[in-house]
Amino acid sequence: MRVFLAVVDAGNGSAPNRATWRSASLTMPGQPDIPLSVISSLKARLDHHRDELLLRTEAYLAAAAVALEAERPEDIDLDRLAGDRELEARTLHAWLSFLLVGGAKPVQVSGHYEEKFHSSAAGQEFIQGW
Repeated sequence: MRVFLAVVDAGNGSAPNRATWRSASLTMPGQPDIPLSVISSLKARLDHHRDELLLRTEAYLAAAAVALEAERPEDIDLDRLAGDRELEARTLHAWLSFLLVGGAKPVQVSGHYEEKFHSSAAGQEFIQGW
């Protein structure tokens, strides 16, 4: 993962420009801010978590098969099913949603831009795109 911070002409011609990044962080509505100072360790933790989950794929798919074989998959206690198999309930829920098992519905993607911006943002010509 790479994050680039750039400083452009502040409108003062050829005079040097300088910026101080204080408490720089990644932000997303409804989520806590992530300080850039912890990005490397966060990525390492996420990579490790991903690797652990991939090693357990067979167990999650076996649990999904149990749910799928049930007469009414939507009535299965998924937390108990996960606990009985020493799986993370949240991850089992995600697998079942992905596989559309147990009354899960396809993910609806909304709120995204469907057309490219053709004008610059905030008067900055370099900010264009989706």
